[in-house]
Amino acid sequence: MTWGFDRLGPVGVKQRIQWYAYIRLLFLLTIAVPGLITLYVFEGWSVSVRADVAVVVMAVASNLLFYGLTNIGSNERYLKLLAAGWISVDIMLIALFILLNGGIESRSSILFTVPILISAALFGRRGLYITAIFSATLYATLITGGYFGIVTAMGGYDPSLQTNLQYVINTVSFVPAIILVVALAVDFITTLLAEKQTQLTDTIRALENAQETAKLGSWEWDIKRDEITWSRELYRIYDIEPSNTKLTFARYLKMQNSDDVDSHKTVILNAMKQKTAFKVDHEITLSDGTIRYLHGEGRPVKDKGGRVIKMIGTAQDVTDIYHLDVAKREFVSLASHQLRTPASGVKAFLSLLLDGHGGTLDRSQRNFIRQAYDANNRQLEIIDNLLSLAAIESGKLTVRQESLDLKMLVKQNLPTYKAHAKARQQRFTFKQPRGKILVNADSGALLMALDNLVSNASKYTPETGRITVQIRTSKTNAYIDVTDTGIGINRADMPQLFQKFTRLSDPASKTVGGSGVGLYMAKYIVELHDGRIMVRSKHGTGTTFTIKLPLLHRKAVK
Repeated sequence: MTWGFDRLGPVGVKQRIQWYAYIRLLFLLTIAVPGLITLYVFEGWSVSVRADVAVVVMAVASNLLFYGLTNIGSNERYLKLLAAGWISVDIMLIALFILLNGGIESRSSILFTVPILISAALFGRRGLYITAIFSATLYATLITGGYFGIVTAMGGYDPSLQTNLQYVINTVSFVPAIILVVALAVDFITTLLAEKQTQLTDTIRALENAQETAKLGSWEWDIKRDEITWSRELYRIYDIEPSNTKLTFARYLKMQNSDDVDSHKTVILNAMKQKTAFKVDHEITLSDGTIRYLHGEGRPVKDKGGRVIKMIGTAQDVTDIYHLDVAKREFVSLASHQLRTPASGVKAFLSLLLDGHGGTLDRSQRNFIRQAYDANNRQLEIIDNLLSLAAIESGKLTVRQESLDLKMLVKQNLPTYKAHAKARQQRFTFKQPRGKILVNADSGALLMALDNLVSNASKYTPETGRITVQIRTSKTNAYIDVTDTGIGINRADMPQLFQKFTRLSDPASKTVGGSGVGLYMAKYIVELHDGRIMVRSKHGTGTTFTIKLPLLHRKAVK
């Protein structure tokens, strides 16, 4: 069993060998060096101390040598052979160190733990037990050789122990057993870690597959280190290969199209400064000239003191959705234009019939034609809304703001509002303060938003109901309230109220015609004027929509 380490690859093997170098050096510094200092204090610069120093120097030198050799080649087979050779050399050095430090009295056998650990990390269970058995056998051979006089230990406090058979048998039995117990413990712990690694690997693989399916990459920006980490899918989206080169914020900005860099940078830095989440849509150009459209989202990560230390987020390739949306807008615009021409012709002929140009009509005929005329008007209204929506989503709807009197804007359209209300037997009221109410706005666009609100108020208000338009001001803002005594809006419908093609779920609204884009357009237009659109409603009682605009100036008479 290899615990999945066979999937490490050259980079993983290299990292673990270098990790071995760090751990090995740590053992030398924390165990060997203090021991040498202690020996020097009690024995001075004796032969045994000099021999120990030589062994430690050899171990440190081998550290540097093997670490350098790991950087020469990147082939996995070469790296594993290098590791096997290094582990063998270390076991020999540990045996020599034991011999120099009293043999049977030495406590240096703990050093065998280090090569056993790295064998488990690099070669799995088989390598672990081969290393443990080799270490135990070498130790037993060394101690037995000392008993028979084949080798001579140095530095022991009681040399007679080297020839004490009972002591030798206990040592040869006990220390190798301890080494094998260490191997079993490492096996158990490593197995648990391998299971967790497998679970983590499976989770990461599932996440990567999900990201690939959704074309959604994730990123993390360590602000202090100025280092950005990308998921594999994000590299795929940008069509570049992962590399060891540090990805900084400045380097990331260079990957964006030049037209988007400043705005993109501003959005992210403002979010970091204000400690808020952000959304950004931008496009990138790949090395082959292909353009991809991305939707990015991110948020700050704060430390306990509230300071932003990281930014994390996602970037999704929405190119297909973008092209589909463009095609949809073009279709809606083209279809609406094509529909408007015959619908306008129908309206003209119906109007001629109502005016008597086709002959005298009796009451029944007039009623039928009037219904056809009204239905045609509703169709034209829907077509106009779809055309406006297409203009909004293509970015062709722009506003040319100029100073205008809000009261005069509403008054110009009062006859239309009153006529429409009268046709539905509704009462229409206009309330206004004295003096001019000046705002900076595009009269045509703002009137389109107001028309939608008044039209909606009339549609959802039964006959004999009331429609009220009121203009009011505060110190800094102007308000247009459109209030009705209609069916009201359910609380559950509020979150979707300003979305495209959304209709109320109330059964009473099913008979009301419309395209479901009027409120969406009204909100869009008002926000183009740096304003807001708000709503208050009580189901069964009525609704008030409020347009809030920055007040340019007010000349009021009190």
